[in-house]
Amino acid sequence: MTDEPRVATDRERLETMLVRQYIERLESLDRETERLLESIAETEPFDEPTRARARRHLREIRAQLHPLTLALRDHPHADDELRDSS
Repeated sequence: MTDEPRVATDRERLETMLVRQYIERLESLDRETERLLESIAETEPFDEPTRARARRHLREIRAQLHPLTLALRDHPHADDELRDSS
């Protein structure tokens, strides 16, 4: 038995890279959805029912993104940096 650190396989490195990319994309989608949610109040062409419906749908999108992001951060191939950013 040796005390040498375990070296990640090519597949593990690929999976770690993919998890990182998915998390970054989900966070980007969340930021864009938040920006749209904040800007919808300033959009004059929409009547109040349309704005309310748009806000509801944008909040629903954010509610779906959050658990996906958390699940990926907890994925076995998420590195410590990704886990700490939650």
